[in-house]
Amino acid sequence: MGETGPAPASPLAAKPNRRVARKRTWEDSRCATQSGGPYHWHHFSAPGATDDVWNEVVDAISTAVSARVRDPIVAARVASGFLGDIQGVLNQAAKGRLRGANRLFPIHQHPLVWELRWDFKKTGVFRLYHAEPTGHPQLLVSLWFHRKYTGGAYAEIKAAQDVEIGSAVNRYREGVKSAWGHTARCPHCPEP
Repeated sequence: MGETGPAPASPLAAKPNRRVARKRTWEDSRCATQSGGPYHWHHFSAPGATDDVWNEVVDAISTAVSARVRDPIVAARVASGFLGDIQGVLNQAAKGRLRGANRLFPIHQHPLVWELRWDFKKTGVFRLYHAEPTGHPQLLVSLWFHRKYTGGAYAEIKAAQDVEIGSAVNRYREGVKSAWGHTARCPHCPEP
């Protein structure tokens, strides 16, 4: 019986710096990783602007609720509940405690943009796109919030969604030089 000799070397052993590409999952997000946290949110703001992405969240939710609920007092209460749910998810994300692909999903690679999802049934489906910039390891940057269009054929829905994702990617690229409007004692970073 012959000897087999040493085991053949792994193709990766000869090139220790080579990375094996793999598809990202929700588990790769800071929002699901407690080890590097806690993190904090910064809501994108254009240079010199007073509004930020949180204003988009409030406007989108308020508009969607007002279209469905006629009584302004009831509408304000319903919107407040939805905003509380959104804030609760953002708080869990800042602690690295989000779990599951039904809530968190990578949607764009260069730059890497993540999607957070809410489904408020009759009121609508909503999306928040955010980035986790490598140069700012404690930062989660909300880039774009919208109510998802769901009223057409798959191709129409996908095309509308691609436009929204493009807006988030553009904000990332435009904002990278100014850290997306982030400053010391930033007015666009909610208190933890």
